[in-house]
Parts: sequence; structure tokens; C-alpha cells
Amino acid sequence: MKNAILAAAALTLLFFVPSSAYYETQSEKEFYRVIEAGDFDAAEKLVAAASSSGQKRLSAWLALYRGDYPAASGLSSPPLSQKDFLANYSAYMAGLSDGFLQKESEGFVIRYFADDALLADFALERLEKIRSTAADIFGYAAPQKVLVEIYPDKGSFAAASTLGKELLEKSGTVGICKFNRLMILSPRNLALGYAWLDTLAHEYSHFVINRVSKYNCPLWAHEGLSRWTDTLWRSGKPLYLSDYSASRLSASAKSGKLIAFDKMSPSLVYLPTKDDISLAFAQAASFVDFIVAEYGDRVIPEWLAEMRKSDEKKALARVTGSSFAKIERGWRKHIAGFAVPASTGLPDLPQYEIRSEEELIPSDLMRHARLGDEFRRRGNFEAALTQYERAYAADKNPVVAVKVARAMILLGRLDEAEGFIRAVSDGNRNYVTPHLVLAEIAALRLDGPSARAHYENAFMINPFHPGLYDALKKNP
Repeated sequence: MKNAILAAAALTLLFFVPSSAYYETQSEKEFYRVIEAGDFDAAEKLVAAASSSGQKRLSAWLALYRGDYPAASGLSSPPLSQKDFLANYSAYMAGLSDGFLQKESEGFVIRYFADDALLADFALERLEKIRSTAADIFGYAAPQKVLVEIYPDKGSFAAASTLGKELLEKSGTVGICKFNRLMILSPRNLALGYAWLDTLAHEYSHFVINRVSKYNCPLWAHEGLSRWTDTLWRSGKPLYLSDYSASRLSASAKSGKLIAFDKMSPSLVYLPTKDDISLAFAQAASFVDFIVAEYGDRVIPEWLAEMRKSDEKKALARVTGSSFAKIERGWRKHIAGFAVPASTGLPDLPQYEIRSEEELIPSDLMRHARLGDEFRRRGNFEAALTQYERAYAADKNPVVAVKVARAMILLGRLDEAEGFIRAVSDGNRNYVTPHLVLAEIAALRLDGPSARAHYENAFMINPFHPGLYDALKKNP
């Protein structure tokens, strides 16, 4: 693994090139649009029609898109040049794939390294629910098994995704749909974890959108649709707004500082800051939410199907009978009326740099928080609660809210603690601890099924949290 990490670091700069630069010849560029739309029959016809040298190159691409990296590496060798992306990338992936283990379900093949084995079965069962939910939304279910890969470290994910480590950390990117597969970083690389199953749902939506739109959906609509749908498999309703993104969206709408949709291309990861990326996600998803509310669920598959023939703005106008400009004005008016959440929440993008949730408490709250911790250690739970409540009153910080709830639990005030912490769990999609607190409350009530449900919610964010896997096994 050490050699793989070093190789990933060395190759990241080579891989980090625009998509258009991956393809060396004109036939490869034509092939790209066909295969990105998932039309493998048409891709194979292009291979058959190519020259003998062209056939070898296109066959290498076909193998890469099918996840057969050794074949792709063999077919793309020798490289056309030192910077031949296909040859270098295929060789790297062929080497990395030696460490993959593999499991399958009806609709998916999941590859992972041994240290992530506990994720595989848990993910496969839920990926089938994700697939079923997406079929209801988009009117499409992938006819072949979809490849999912979990990468063991930032170096390998940076190389496989082609984004590079710096951009990953800047943008908080932990998943990508690319080269006909879903790729995520193992959540054990982030101290607090992240909503890795929602991320898989998000990336699967990208996969489906490419096929329904024939690879004609622009980036902002892609991200809006994927964010709007990425919790529907488990919630029955879109939970696209966290407290943090709702605060950003409301403030930006009222101040007239929204990001133009066209500025979101070629990818949200290239926006200047994480705040801008969060805002862009919230804008695009809230636009989708608005058009579904106005025109019904069928607007999504009909809009995507119409994109096969025209751009997204003309397509939406044809589907709804209203101009895009009029729809956008209605959406802007709608979000300007959003209420600002009581809590501004925690940043909703995964955070590579955080090592402890205590780092997420603002410095001006630390005096009361630390006093509360000291009182709690001494067994003076009433005094601890008083200090935590003072900190929370100053700034409704979710990490302080956890301290408040746990002090309430120590005082036997379970109902109060549950009501208090539930809103925190609902409003912070990447924060695992509120789910653990809810599980503790259920366990104290001897409510095994509820404890199990809360532990599962925690597992969907940070499966490597100490003791969590054992807690799940104790609550079958």
C-alpha cells in the first residue's frame, strides 16, 4: 500500500488535466460522448469501425470504462507520449486494483480494500434501495451492474478521481462519478467521517442523469438534481438543505449575492471557497425543489429527456410551458422568503483538516464549554449544564448542543435531551455525534430497535467511530 500511495502522489499532477485532454485522437473524442452516455453498443460499433491502431486505443478505453484495468493497460501500451493519460492512468489503476476485494449484488459490484470490508455488505443492501429510488425519480434503472470503488486513502482517491489532493481538500470532495463508475474515499480518512451512503446516492444520480440526458445535462443542473435526490432513498423527502446551507442560501438571496448557474461550470469544485461550493449546491438543489413543487414529479425525467434535443433552459421551457427566465424569477422570490435557521450549523462539506469536533466550537464559546467539561468531570452535572447552556445561548453551535444534551442525560432528563438533540441531527448531515446521543437515550430506555436505528444512522456517517460497530452487533 505504501508504494501505491507514493505512486498516486507522483502521478496526480499528470492525471490532473481537463477532460478534453484525456483523448488523444478525434475518434477517441467522438467515442467519449457515446460511452459517457452509457451506450456501450454504440461504443462497440465505433471500435469495430476504427482503423486497426484506433481499434486498440478505443478497446483500451472500453476496458477502462468496464473496470478491467489490466486489459486497459495492456491495450494502451506502449503510450503515445510521456503524457498519454490513457496509458498512464490504466497502468496506475491496474497496479492499484491488485489490492481490491470484491462483492456483488443484483445491481452493483463493489470493490474495496481489506480495511474497509465492514462497509461492503452494509453498502450493497442500501445501494439496491438507492437504485430503486432513482428508478422512481428518473424513470431509469441501470441494466448492467454498476461498479463502485472505495479508495483506502487520499492519495489513491486523488489519482483515481483525477482531481488531485489539493483540490480534494479545498473543495471537500469525497466522491465522484467518472469513467462509468462511482468512486468514494473511505470515511476513515476523515476524523468525523462524512455521509458516505448519501454520497453514493449522489454519485449514482449523476450516473443515471448522464444516461437519461444522453450526456447533455449541464453541471449546475446535474448537481442540483443529484443533491435534491441524494437523501430520498432513506428519508422519503429531500433533505438537501442543512442548517448551514440554508443560512447561506437565505442570506445570499436577500443580499442579491447568489452565484449565477452558468458560473458553476465546469465543476463546483473550482469555485473559490467551500462557502461558495455549499451555496452553489443549495441554490441548484433548491431550484430543483421549486420546479418539482410547481410542476410535479414528472418534470425531472421529462426535463432530462428534453435535454437530448436542446439546452437545459429551452428544455425546461418546453416541458413546463413557461420561460426559464420566468421560472428563475419565481425561484429567486421563493428562496428570498426562506426563514433563517435558529442554528447556523456546521459546515456541510466534508472537512479533511478537522481532527476533533472540539475544533468546531468557536473560540468565544470555549470558556463556558471548558468550565462545563470541568464541572461534568467532577460530577456536578447541574453546574455543567448551566455553563453549556450559556455557551449555546451565545451561539447555537451543534457541538455545544451535544454537550447540553449529554448533561441533560446525566441528570435523567431524557425526554428533554431527545427533543433538544434531534433538531441538531436533522440539520447537520455530516455530524455523527447527535445520532450517537440519540442511540444512548434509546439504550437507557431499553428500546433496542430505536437504538439500532440511531446506530445505523451514525454508521452511515462515521462507521469507524470507536465502539460503533460493536454497538451495532449488540443491537441486531
